[in-house]
Amino acid sequence: MTDGNAELILKNGRIWRGAGLGVAEALAAADGVILATGGDDDVDGLAGPDTKTIDLRGRLAIPGFYDAHMHLLPLGLTLNEIDARPDAAPSIDALIDQVRRHVADLAPGAWAFGRGYDHHLIAERR
Repeated sequence: MTDGNAELILKNGRIWRGAGLGVAEALAAADGVILATGGDDDVDGLAGPDTKTIDLRGRLAIPGFYDAHMHLLPLGLTLNEIDARPDAAPSIDALIDQVRRHVADLAPGAWAFGRGYDHHLIAERR
């Protein structure tokens, strides 16, 4: 942002701001940084003579994923697994608590999956 203005403004749309954050109508950005989100009026003051403005016409805008190598599906699946990594379950008791919390939401007979257990890294070393 060399002149203090947004390089890009998205307006008149639905802009997803992140899990639990809802949507905004407009967004202003410069130098790869989001300057503001909100209504169209909230970002209009950030426009300059060189600002590119895109009218979303009610369409949805979401962040893009830029990664040269990523296993997005397996990553998403881990969100439904028991976190057994040492930082989340540093002891056997903590691991049992992780399992107990996870299976409380499962139907009887459903499988529970976990990831990250290493007996060398928990407090008991077993």
